[in-house]
Amino acid sequence: VPCSLYISVYGYVGSAFELLVTQDVGETFRLLDGDPRRVQSEPGEWHYFSFHLDQQNSQFTVTVSPESGDPDIYVRSDGGVPDKQHYGWHAVSVGEDAVTIDEHDVGWCTGCTYTIGVLSSLSPSVYSVVAATQSAVVLLENGMPHAGTATTTGTSHYYRVYISPGGKTDVRLTATTLSGSVELFASLTKARPNASDAVWVGTAEGTAGASATINIDHSDRNLVSHIGQSVLYVTAVTGAAGSSYTIVANLDVVDSGLKIMLPASLARNYVYTMASFGGRLPLQQLTAELAVTSPWLACEPLSGANAQNVQSRIALVGRGTCYFAVKAKHVQDAGAVGMIVVNNDERTIRMGGFGPDTDNIHIPLLMVSLEDGTRLRTASEHGTSIQITLHQSYTRATRLISGRPQAGRIEQGSLVMYSFSAVDAGRVSLSVTTTSAGSDVDMFVSSNGELPSTSSYQQMGMRAGSDSITLLPGDDGFVSTGTYEIAIWNAGFQTAEYTLFATSSTSAVSLLLGLPLYSSVQLGSPSYFRVPMKTTKSVRIALSPFGGGPSVCIMRTQRQLLELVPDVAATGAAATDTASVAVATRELTTTLSDQCEWSIAATDGGGSVIIAY
Repeated sequence: VPCSLYISVYGYVGSAFELLVTQDVGETFRLLDGDPRRVQSEPGEWHYFSFHLDQQNSQFTVTVSPESGDPDIYVRSDGGVPDKQHYGWHAVSVGEDAVTIDEHDVGWCTGCTYTIGVLSSLSPSVYSVVAATQSAVVLLENGMPHAGTATTTGTSHYYRVYISPGGKTDVRLTATTLSGSVELFASLTKARPNASDAVWVGTAEGTAGASATINIDHSDRNLVSHIGQSVLYVTAVTGAAGSSYTIVANLDVVDSGLKIMLPASLARNYVYTMASFGGRLPLQQLTAELAVTSPWLACEPLSGANAQNVQSRIALVGRGTCYFAVKAKHVQDAGAVGMIVVNNDERTIRMGGFGPDTDNIHIPLLMVSLEDGTRLRTASEHGTSIQITLHQSYTRATRLISGRPQAGRIEQGSLVMYSFSAVDAGRVSLSVTTTSAGSDVDMFVSSNGELPSTSSYQQMGMRAGSDSITLLPGDDGFVSTGTYEIAIWNAGFQTAEYTLFATSSTSAVSLLLGLPLYSSVQLGSPSYFRVPMKTTKSVRIALSPFGGGPSVCIMRTQRQLLELVPDVAATGAAATDTASVAVATRELTTTLSDQCEWSIAATDGGGSVIIAY
């Protein structure tokens, strides 16, 4: 029966979006220059896109960035529909794919419409696809990395980020160098900022694997002075030809999640910081009345009328004298459903968990500034009923792409969130490597739908310095298909820089030249890595074993590696005693020397190999 459909678009804060309606008959979706389109796809399912190239352009790039699965790209310019046998260009690497098409290619056509087919081969996929010319200003999705590659020295790529005009938003831009180098320039008023005309600049320190970062606080005067401007423009300038990188924008609306509903004189969103421990903010909003604790610092258990006062309410507590976890334990035992700590200055900090009570806190814990907290306390103590709503904030974790490194920078006592999607995985490996001297970052992981913290997690890595976690079937928190939430915590006493890797099953991790990767392998479950050689003519691959007897096999293609190594590894996995392990190790050494193009054997106790072309 013919009818009309009515659509509402809503959000907790001001948002920018694109709405598209098509008939569900498998037609082609039109791509606009630089605008990504997000797609969910079943195994073996094709999605088709069209991209019209104007005559003044001489090059464009199609990029697919998967949140999960392994989609591949096929492109045609002759009006036909591409498939695995019929195409002009294609990219079928494991993980993220990109294909650049220019005027020197056979099949190049100006003023034509290109048809792009994306195939989800063996498993369901969620991905973003974008087609962009050299002059395009590519839209960066919040938390979704986008890849860039330089064709010449000093290549500039242009991006834009939509900032919510109604909220107070912290902006973090991170460019992770895969090879070569990259610089970032940002502006709210200039569409293509550069070294001589930019408000914010981010430059890599020159060390291998270093990232270029720009952090813009919501109180930055340059941001505040353009509060009505909702677009941040970014330019990434690469070094040598062949330089490659990923860039991601993270937007944290710091006053989204805590809102005073009543009275009208106090009603608004409030800036706050969540604790590193305790419960997370609820997905479905929680509304409760505010109650000021007595005693104010809540360093002693609440009893009698004082306990009844906070029962089923959100407790407002002063900072000082005792640990945050002690305060939280006292108000939670009295029946409070949340706790807001008033800081002793105008900042809000991330409260750390110390003491024996830390692991037993399940209510959400927030901190507000002295000014905001004093206003709330005064109103409540004068008899005003204050209604508060808590809900999960408008902050999106950075998506990790399997095998792609993601650089980060984290302040002392801070927590940064990431997410990683696995599909039909037999193993999930996570590794965080500190790249600044004297740093100590820890990793906490959950896959049960709850955000991890330093006191609530299913797996953790808390070694001094770098950490790695390998999850196999049967391990707590392992899911073959699902989303892993990852929290990185700065446990040190200074700002830390790090590189985070995530991979599932046979996905290959991209190694950064000059940056050591700390990782581990399980018996019979090998790990795979990839070395980009776009900006160098030779590499030295070195293995330093810290325990056990790891071996290295190096091949020119991942397919050859996948065919050779698992069979040998299975022999080692079947070994049940010391003698069997020794025999399997000798057999592995023989296989490596006979069949691998380059190798480092376990019996050598580590070593290195130089590969040149």
